[in-house]
Amino acid sequence: MEVALPSEPAGWCLRLRDSTGTIELTDTDADSMPDLGHVAPGEQRRFSFEVQSQPWLVGDGASFVGPTFAVTGHLGNRPAVADTARLKLSRAPGAGGFSAHCFPNPLVNRTASVVYLPAEGMVSLTVYTRTGQRVRRVLERETRSAGVHVVPWEAVNDHGQDVAPGTYDYVLDYVHPDTTERIHKKLVVTRE
Repeated sequence: MEVALPSEPAGWCLRLRDSTGTIELTDTDADSMPDLGHVAPGEQRRFSFEVQSQPWLVGDGASFVGPTFAVTGHLGNRPAVADTARLKLSRAPGAGGFSAHCFPNPLVNRTASVVYLPAEGMVSLTVYTRTGQRVRRVLERETRSAGVHVVPWEAVNDHGQDVAPGTYDYVLDYVHPDTTERIHKKLVVTRE
């Protein structure tokens, strides 16, 4: 199965990786296209598409005009047997309010919280077990400007040890003039 990477706009970095997002797909048959490997009839094969945005987008959500990327794939020597997936990027969040999401989720050994703040404020991000025990304080009352921020977490606890596979809660607190907002979401560590 051949997978064609779309052309990269200036300043962007695009990569095709395996389903866990850890190993980049390579061209194993010298035809200048990354290979997904053999896929038998009725079988599914997954891959991930990594998009690294332009550095100037961090902290600036208002001026972002999202591109659309098309990833196409076809059966080795039969280009008529093909499919296309389109990925349209948009500013987080669509409605313009406080938001956060983690990617990847589920994760193997690292993730990043993509946080949008509509105004400057203090941000805290903490990861907990499902029973409420604190695992890692990723951010503690850090002042951040309005816009998009990326906060990485390497799936380790406060002592630098790898966390066990399982489901965790992450809590993001955002304090800005006269208001405190909280986002509480789930995060899955697989350690595949």
